[in-house]
Amino acid sequence: MASHPLSLSRYARDFISIGLLASGAFGDVYRARSKFDQSEYAIKRVCFTAAGYDNSTVQTVVREVRCLAQ
Repeated sequence: MASHPLSLSRYARDFISIGLLASGAFGDVYRARSKFDQSEYAIKRVCFTAAGYDNSTVQTVVREVRCLAQ
């Protein structure tokens, strides 16, 4: 099952990591190259599961993701 493409994160499927740029409270920011257009991007990887986090923490993470997506 681990070899199935959807078992990988979108980051692992779509980007080649070049290096760590910074770390923060909710994740790490990586310099990465897109496998599709070969452009370089700063990608913030937010790794968490909803279990174990209170609602206000989850809402803070979701708000940050929405801001970064704009």
